Amino acid sequence: MTNIVTAADKMAELIEQDSLILPFAGRFGILMSFRDKSIETVCREYDIDVSMFLCLLNTYINRAYSPEISECRFMPSDLIPFLKNSHDYFLEAYFGELGALLARIFDSRTGSCHDDDNLIIGFFETYKREMMTHFESEEKETFPYIASLSAATMSDAGRERHRALYGESGKEILNDTHYELEMKISDLKSLIIRYVTCKHMSADIYNLMFTAARFERDMHNHIQIEERVLIPIARMIEKRLKNTYAQQ
Repeated sequence: MTNIVTAADKMAELIEQDSLILPFAGRFGILMSFRDKSIETVCREYDIDVSMFLCLLNTYINRAYSPEISECRFMPSDLIPFLKNSHDYFLEAYFGELGALLARIFDSRTGSCHDDDNLIIGFFETYKREMMTHFESEEKETFPYIASLSAATMSDAGRERHRALYGESGKEILNDTHYELEMKISDLKSLIIRYVTCKHMSADIYNLMFTAARFERDMHNHIQIEERVLIPIARMIEKRLKNTYAQQ
């Protein structure tokens, strides 16, 4: 999808064009009952800032889209519930489903395929632990920092609390490691294609590849939101805070 989505566009029509928009919307708490409702109508029903939804959605579905950060009127902390829900979805829908498929495919009695020396299972389990550690780090370190940054723009007291917690130079915890984790999805797909030996091609092996491909695309789109929206807004606030501190 390359067209820029607007508030007047119909939610159902967008999901018909790109099914990943359905779980994207679900991360805002939006439930299915779209009929012919526009994005603006759906956002109003769920008390969601329309401009923020459109900013994130267009970043998510359009690889060439980069929002004008100076025009983003929402706080970076407003993204935290969406990002936490994304983490939960990745762990449940992707790692949960991939793990179940791998267990069935490589079952020693009923499985259709063989995993030499547990190469695939071992890689998958290590990758899952790394992803869980990354999500935990974001939720314990990055998201509180983002919340503190947002509060620092609201009041003098918030600004002073932020300075007491993080100093005047900010934190390096916004440095990104997502791309390494994204590449490991591609590595997992490559290992499966190259090194799995099957007695016959079952529906599970096809579903495994389809799920991994969907996960890869969803993770890439998720990274775009953090890279093009969350981190630039946070950096903009950091710069403003440094200027304020310098004038005091």
